[in-house]
Amino acid sequence: MEALLINSMRGDELAARLTAIEGAINQIAATLKPQPAGNKEYLTRKEVAALLQITLPTVNDWTRKGVLKAYKIGKRVYYKPLEVSAAMVQKGVRNE
Repeated sequence: MEALLINSMRGDELAARLTAIEGAINQIAATLKPQPAGNKEYLTRKEVAALLQITLPTVNDWTRKGVLKAYKIGKRVYYKPLEVSAAMVQKGVRNE
């Protein structure tokens, strides 16, 4: 049986690198602060603004630019807490 090669990399080497990447992602996720929203599935625009300590127009601007991903439910706009945490890390927002 021949070894699988991807860009001159064997399958077991690729698997080891992917495992290392997964470990790094898990370490980053562990450093994210838990959301004070009480395990809610979605946050409102006002909750996001308060959490990030930014204004509602900034929430709208970041949504338009793709920094925050909005979810429309009916006529309302919501955000997922984990994605808001990722935006905090990306933008360097400190919530202390």
